[in-house]
Amino acid sequence: MKKPLLPIIYFIVFLIFAGNISAQQSVIISDEVLELRAQKTELLNTMLLTETILDSVIHYKYTSETDSVRILKKIFKVDDDGKFETRMEYSWHNNQWVDSAKTEITFNDLGLIILYDQFLWDIEQSTWVHFKNMTFTYDENGYDDLLTYLIWNTESNEWDKSYKEDSDYNEHGNLLSIVEWLGNDNNDWEYYYKEINTYNTNKYLIESYIAFWNVDIEEWENYQKEEFTYHESGLTKDRLYYLWMAGEWQLSLKTDYYYTVSDVFDSLVTYQWNLDEWLLFAQTKYEYDENDNLLSRLELRWENEAWADKVKTEMEYDENNNRILYVRSSWSESEDGWVYENKFEDLYDEMNNHTMRSSYYWSLELDQWIGLSMSESVYNDERKTLLRAEYIWDELLADWAVDEKAFYYRSIVTQMPEMEANNFLVYPNPVKNTLFIKSQSSKNISCTIVSMSGRQIIQFDINGSDVRISMENLPKGIYFLQINSESETITKKVIKY
Repeated sequence: MKKPLLPIIYFIVFLIFAGNISAQQSVIISDEVLELRAQKTELLNTMLLTETILDSVIHYKYTSETDSVRILKKIFKVDDDGKFETRMEYSWHNNQWVDSAKTEITFNDLGLIILYDQFLWDIEQSTWVHFKNMTFTYDENGYDDLLTYLIWNTESNEWDKSYKEDSDYNEHGNLLSIVEWLGNDNNDWEYYYKEINTYNTNKYLIESYIAFWNVDIEEWENYQKEEFTYHESGLTKDRLYYLWMAGEWQLSLKTDYYYTVSDVFDSLVTYQWNLDEWLLFAQTKYEYDENDNLLSRLELRWENEAWADKVKTEMEYDENNNRILYVRSSWSESEDGWVYENKFEDLYDEMNNHTMRSSYYWSLELDQWIGLSMSESVYNDERKTLLRAEYIWDELLADWAVDEKAFYYRSIVTQMPEMEANNFLVYPNPVKNTLFIKSQSSKNISCTIVSMSGRQIIQFDINGSDVRISMENLPKGIYFLQINSESETITKKVIKY
């Protein structure tokens, strides 16, 4: 059963179009903080390197389809347990590989990153110098509760404070609070952002509060607050959105959620608070296929006492429910019709490997799609990357031209339980919604998904067939898949994001 909350994209749209948002409320997350948050997510996913047998990667820059030059080589080292230990980076200079960068990562006993240390090679001093340092700590359930990010200052020969994040989760993995700091000009930590979330006894979010630090008065300033209510079934009923203005919380928007008879998200209607009454503001309608894949999303605006088309998004999927096409269009009054904006195309192979992603924008002048970026990947039978190619758009040919290729070499053999290697394939990992388990065994196998605290979450059987397990409503974090046969038990780490 789906329990959707309002996606962040709608929150942004509402902020743009809501007319009663004052200049005081124009705070936006800086690009620097967004980048730091993204680096944290990317680094936490580095733990997946412990699942690979990757030895090295060599990058080539292409001047034509056949002519290329070496530009970068990465060599990976792992410890006796197969965990990532060091990544050495070399650049191609004067027809030889020379030291460029070094990354060292330390894991705890649960396979979670606790230290990321990056160095750069100082050519003049012929030695490694510090560059970046990130440390992580975790709570008893394996959720990251403190991140500290430092950058080395070569002039003062000391670490500059860059970013710090303190998070707190409950036993269900729900984020209770998060506080962010940035380093200031005095190299001291300075508050930046605070978020506090409240949940009901059913573990559903009922209030989310955000504040920003005012450097001038050295106090937290209220910014926004959201309140959610739910149907008895657990589906979201409505959401109230408040802004802090003139020293008090003022209603801004309300969103009502609607569902089909099968509890699938059908539409939402947003109202704007004005002069002590709710006025229609926006509406979004959804359509799905028989597998509950989203086929279209239509955004409308209430204008002149009628709904007016604004934005339309259409999707297509393959037989494995992988999205292979995403097209966004906007309504043009001058054209009296839909006009393309952008498009994404994706391809997957029979093993559900993501083999291609391309993006385009629509040129009104040329009346055709113009490429923005494209990447292509090749995998081996174990679903490990062998080749990744990046393409750029050639305007003269109106087609893709190869820009860079990275070749992956695997010579380090890690130990893998025979039963898992021969009879089971578990993917994707990390997983967002659905975990697939392909079995080549004809035996009756029982499986259990266990939380970090040891609590059994899901139990199911495999009877010589493929299984789809929904993890959509599980909190983000680390879980363990236990596969039990008559002769042995296999445990595999699964990351939910």
